[in-house]
Amino acid sequence: MAEIDQQNTVMPAHRKAFSQLIADAGDWSEAKRYGIDKLRGGARQTAKGLLDACKAFGLFLVPNGELEGWWHDGPSDKGPWFSAAIEELFSNGSSFGDASAFMAGVSDYLGRVSRGKP
Repeated sequence: MAEIDQQNTVMPAHRKAFSQLIADAGDWSEAKRYGIDKLRGGARQTAKGLLDACKAFGLFLVPNGELEGWWHDGPSDKGPWFSAAIEELFSNGSSFGDASAFMAGVSDYLGRVSRGKP
């Protein structure tokens, strides 16, 4: 940044670095939005295997990406989604089957750990 300030211009090398940062952020936002559903074939199977291996150690990584990935029928913005999701959860809990299964896995693991049987 100091070099840009001194020269009052963005050099080609800096533009390339900025472009790469933006591209990387785009890749991350895709992963954040879709979770492992963005992966196909062997990459998807490898990701599932990694998630399962992590669970064995009590590390439960959410496979759905961001919070809205648990319920695709809700509003697209996080605030309205959260309010609508709470209403949906109380009126039709079956809409959150994946989230329920995920939390059941966490609960089961914690129960085993508390009994000394991880």
